[in-house]
Order: sequence, then structure tokens, then C-alpha cells
Amino acid sequence: MRRLLLLAVVLLPAATALSTVRPVQAASPEAFGSFGLTVTAAALRTEGVVGASGGLVTLDAGAAFTTGRLDSGPSSYALGAPVEPGTLGRTLVGTVNTEAGTTVLTVPDAEAAYPGRGTASTEYAPAQTAGPLTVAPGRASSSATADRATATTSNSGLVLAGVVDGDGLSSSSALTGTAATGTGDVVGSSRVDSLDVAGVLALEDVVATARVVITGGTPVTTAQLTVGSATVAGVPVTIDEEGVHAAGQGTGLGPVQDAQDQVEQALAAAGVSARAVGVTRTVEGRTGYADTGGLRITLRTPDLPGGVAANALTVTVGKVTATGTSTEALDVPVVTVPPVVETPGVPPTTSTVTVTTGATGPLPGAPAPTAPTPALAAGESRALVAGHAVPAVAALAAFGLWQLLTLSTTTLYAVVDRRRRSDELAEEPA
Repeated sequence: MRRLLLLAVVLLPAATALSTVRPVQAASPEAFGSFGLTVTAAALRTEGVVGASGGLVTLDAGAAFTTGRLDSGPSSYALGAPVEPGTLGRTLVGTVNTEAGTTVLTVPDAEAAYPGRGTASTEYAPAQTAGPLTVAPGRASSSATADRATATTSNSGLVLAGVVDGDGLSSSSALTGTAATGTGDVVGSSRVDSLDVAGVLALEDVVATARVVITGGTPVTTAQLTVGSATVAGVPVTIDEEGVHAAGQGTGLGPVQDAQDQVEQALAAAGVSARAVGVTRTVEGRTGYADTGGLRITLRTPDLPGGVAANALTVTVGKVTATGTSTEALDVPVVTVPPVVETPGVPPTTSTVTVTTGATGPLPGAPAPTAPTPALAAGESRALVAGHAVPAVAALAAFGLWQLLTLSTTTLYAVVDRRRRSDELAEEPA
């Protein structure tokens, strides 16, 4: 008995807590009046001119590119492009020191839209070469519906002879949202398995992610860029907004400082510099923006003998941006319309009778026609008395007669009353 009592004492507080403490149910987010989501992700972009690889050519290529848009239209759009060869690959302009090229790259992509074509995809394609540029298109797919849009690319590759060699390039973009529920989510990401720049800077596993989530009127942003490993001439390094640093640098003394000197010398000899662009996250009212910034690598080399132009190229790795915005729903008063009650039909108050006449008069059985109302003579007026039209002169005469009779009756009553009073006075004794 004591054990049961002790158990009850121990369990009573827990039972009371379980019965009184209940989870608070989260409030439903407010509906949007409208909303818009956008995202762009690219594993690798190049911009500039290349000459040392053989002639002066403009290079604005990219690899593993996805983009998407979703709004409350509803409408959506998604594109996955394994490789964008840019001006060089699509038109292949002539070069300075080599024979003009004639090859134009065929670059498949996957484009979907709503309303419109809801899904698209492109399969693997063999690597193609145009001048100093070689691309491996890889694979891409996209889809678009009223409340969702996605695009992905994978296994792309881009090689610019002697300058850039990127492999295992991929990206993805995904957008979801509905105005009725007041929710939206947009996220983009990119990945580079390996990248070699001028044979001196090597990067592996560069991952970038940007995201904006809007719930009701409050956006939340996140952005991150990570580098699995980086080396310069075989020396492990880290890259930040200030530039490239030998791994473990902190005191600037001893072997670490020697490694930093080695890194700087190797980069300078190749004409390479690199730094991380700062991550950007902003929220202004109901709009959120996230940007990974990316790694910016610049390659600048001096002109070579014989008139060969220098390289002046910028490579951006892991650039992803995402934007989400919404507007507040207007409070429109709800007007309740009462139900329509059907009532029996009411017969018309007037009817039309058609009388057909023969040669000598109305046909047998036909109702007699209503006598027409006599027309008034010129200058004649009538008054309506007890539902009958009476000439105005007769009505006036009748009114005068009625007045005369009324006055006469009153006068006669007064005369009779005076005579009665005179007789009563005469009969009184003197």
C-alpha cells in the first residue's frame, strides 16, 4: 500500500503537467495580395578576353547555369543550361593569329514555363570544341506549374586551354509559393567539384547556397559559400575578402610566413589573384535578398612576343542570388447576397381583347366593344365626381347650391330660436 501511495505521489506532478501544458498552435500566416520569387545560380562564369591561348577572343562563357521565376499571376519559368558558350561558342569570331574558325557549338538547354510547356530536359552530349574552348554539356531538366518551378544541371564541364579547366559543375534552382497560404520559398545552389586556373590555383568542392523564405509579411534570408580545399602551387591556402592566405597563417613568423611568400610569388608569376566577394543578406520591408558573392579570380598576363595579346579574364565561381517579395492582401468587405426566393407568377392586370369584324359587324360570340369616351368640345372642361365626368359648369352650380342650402338652414334656425325667446318673455307675469 505504501508503494502505491509513493508511486501516486511521484506520478501526480507529471500527470498534472501533461494535462495542463499543451503545445501552442502556430498562427496561420496571412495571405499575400501578390508575391514574386526569382533565383539565379551558376557554378562558373567567365568574362573578358583571352589572347595568350592563341589569338584575341572575347570569352563570356558559363557552365551549370539555372534560373527561375514564380509569381502570383499565377505564372512561372525555369531554365537549365548545362553550358553557355557565350559569343565565342555561338558565333566563333575570327582570331588574330590563327585562321578564322567556322565551328558553331550546338548547346542544348531545358526551358519550361507555366502557362506553356510544363517540362523540358536535355540528355548528355559529347564534348565539343570551338577554338580554345571545349564544353561538356552534361544534363539538364526543368519543370513549371502554377505554384512551383525547378531547374537542375549536372556533370557539365568547361575548358579554356591553358587558362581554366572546370569539371563536375552543377546547379539547381527551386521556387514554391501560393498567395492563398501566404508562403514562399526560393533557393538556389551550385557546386564545382574541381577547378584549375592557369595551372597554379586549384579548388575543390566549392558549394554556394542562397535562400529566401517568406511567411506572411516577414522574409528570412540565408547565404553561404564554402570551399572544401584550395591550393596554390601545392600549398594549402584559404581565400577570404582580403585575398589568398597560406593555411594556418596567423603570426606571420617562421614556416607559415615562408608559405605565404611562396603563394604570393606563384600567383604573381601566373598573373592570378583571387578573393572572396562578401555574402549579402538584406531585408527591406516585405522584400528579402540573398547573394553568395562567390569567388572572383582574375587572370592578367603581359603581352607575349610576336604581338600575341595578353589574357585579361575574370572567373567567378559559386555566384547564387535569390529574391523574394510580397504585398499585403487588401481587406475587402464580404457582401452577403440573400438567396433569391421564387414566387408564383402574378397574372397581368390588363388584357387585350381582339375583335374581328365581318362584313356586317362583329362575329357571333365576340365580346361587345367598349364604348369610346366622348370627345370634349373645344373649350369644354370636366370634373370627376364619384367616378363620373361632369361638366365643370354643372359641378360649380351644384357647389353653389349646396352652400346656399347650408347658409339658409343656419339663418332659419337663428330666426326660429329668436322667435321662441320672444314668446317666453311675453308669457312671464308682470
